[in-house]
Amino acid sequence: MLVSAKNAVVSLGVSCQTAHQIRRHHRLIATALNDQDLKWQSSFFDNLITPPSAVVSLFSSGDISEVRAEEIGMYQRVVWSNHGLFFWHEQ
Repeated sequence: MLVSAKNAVVSLGVSCQTAHQIRRHHRLIATALNDQDLKWQSSFFDNLITPPSAVVSLFSSGDISEVRAEEIGMYQRVVWSNHGLFFWHEQ
């Protein structure tokens, strides 16, 4: 995500490509927002596969501060089963 005191551009999915494009086009975004203070900062969502329903589920749960081991499963990749979020680049 890009963050400054005035703005934040945050990747909420649908894939890691979103975060990649934000990071890649940092200068263009900063110019468009007239905010040269924007800095890249890693975000929880950067490497997730997050269908819209998964984002809604996560934010509706009220607590995104921790993932418990019993909520993690394997389905082609590591998945947070309660919400359907795939940690695509995690091993």
